[in-house]
Amino acid sequence: MASYKLHHIKLRFWQQWLLHSLLLWAVLTLYDLCDYWVRIQNEGYFIFYEDGSPLTVGRRFYNQVVYDWLWTGVLVAVYFVETAYHIAFGRLKKGYKIIGIFLGIACVIFYGVDAYIHYNMNGFVVWRRLVAPFYPILLSAVYAFMYVVARHYIHQRINSAETLSEQSLAELKALKAQVNPHFFFNTLNSLYGTALEVNAPHTAESIDQLAGMMRYTMNEAEKDYTSITNEIKFLEDYLHLQRLRLPNRNNIKLKTGTSYDGKPCTIAPMLLIPFIENAFKYGISIDHICWVHIQLNIKNQQLLLLVENRILKEHSVSQGQGTGIENTQKRLRLLYPDQHKLTISQTDAFKVELHIELHL
Repeated sequence: MASYKLHHIKLRFWQQWLLHSLLLWAVLTLYDLCDYWVRIQNEGYFIFYEDGSPLTVGRRFYNQVVYDWLWTGVLVAVYFVETAYHIAFGRLKKGYKIIGIFLGIACVIFYGVDAYIHYNMNGFVVWRRLVAPFYPILLSAVYAFMYVVARHYIHQRINSAETLSEQSLAELKALKAQVNPHFFFNTLNSLYGTALEVNAPHTAESIDQLAGMMRYTMNEAEKDYTSITNEIKFLEDYLHLQRLRLPNRNNIKLKTGTSYDGKPCTIAPMLLIPFIENAFKYGISIDHICWVHIQLNIKNQQLLLLVENRILKEHSVSQGQGTGIENTQKRLRLLYPDQHKLTISQTDAFKVELHIELHL
């Protein structure tokens, strides 16, 4: 089942600028033409050319596009509006900022030259000519403020709705995943009893650990958060079973370590296991030299997980691939949006470094 993305289409800055300009110009032009048409209906034609022909609505629209150049003013104004939004609530590339500075300087020069020309031609006071654009600028500033606030509010609402949608989908997947573990858990209980009867204590211990992992998967996965001690026990059982599974060969090097200061804290259940599973899946080979290094440190509610494995040609995996890691990245963004830092790098080894500020 694919998750539904509410903001699947994401426009670039220049695309947002042009689309916004087109819509605003269309609204302003439509308002002017409708107002002109209403006045004609009430008063009759009141603007005429030298030959006596009236200025029709169509001709007024043509004049606006060809002679008045209202759209150029809209382009410039909207550029500043979009720039203000991206500076306040997003990231704006340096090039767009430079363009904005040049546009601002160009506007100042334009109005200055315009005032000087009209002063020479008509004897107008320069100050009056400079003050003339004040009202359009004020209206543009008010519009910019309303636009920025409204767009930011809508953006927050979309993000909130998408977050709820992804959480619901994750819960549905978790419920579906709980069907088969019950069957395996009951089977493991039977195998555990059989191993004890035939006096195979090591086998019984391994089965008991695996059953504990299955129990943890079924019970703790339903919770939003679990004790960090439960998660550590789950990871240690998994690593123990991996050591039993792997043959004792010189070409396989497995190094693990856990450090925990004992201070109580919680973590989302089964959040770390995909990174460790990935290391064993792609970093272990029976025939080639390989190694897996895992280090988990928890101190003062700060978790640091380091997982590193050699990249094998037959198990080569590109950075970021794998459903498990992809789903874990989504969980981290949902559960620890500002409390985690995940770094995945790949050279001759695949390395995962995860830092989380755990909850109490």
